Amino acid sequence: MATKVIKNRVPDLMRAMAAMAKREVLVGIPSDSADNERDDGPITNAEIGLINEFGSPEANIPARAHLIPGVQAAWPDAQRRMAKGAEQILKLRSNATGIAESALEGAGTLARDAVVQKINDVLAPQLAASTLADRRRRGFQGETPLIVTGAYKQSITYVVDDAEPRPSL
Repeated sequence: MATKVIKNRVPDLMRAMAAMAKREVLVGIPSDSADNERDDGPITNAEIGLINEFGSPEANIPARAHLIPGVQAAWPDAQRRMAKGAEQILKLRSNATGIAESALEGAGTLARDAVVQKINDVLAPQLAASTLADRRRRGFQGETPLIVTGAYKQSITYVVDDAEPRPSL
């Protein structure tokens, strides 16, 4: 009876799955990003996102949610992307860690693009007449919320990073 030697790749599989589980995809504007700073005022792109996502009653700015709804819109496709990556890892393909990272990057791209699409879809409510008048005085004719210079929209990105430890329940 002949003996066939098979390489045990289960440890590789376990490492790749553990590595994937310890990573997370964050979507938005990292506060330490060069794209966060602006030339047209003291407020950062991350602050613009926060104010517009939740509104600022004291500044008379209504909520124009786009970050959370954008990520939620991308979630089904991102889950499928992650599942395909996990399936490839389970098939013991070579470079399992690279496959895991690629799946995470793909999910990040989908989420980032969905957030930008939410902005492009013209967020409600419409801009106030006073805001539109101010824009016209500054030479900008557009009426789409969150789009004047394009700097905010261009600053939206994703980061694949080590997940922060979460308390166990």
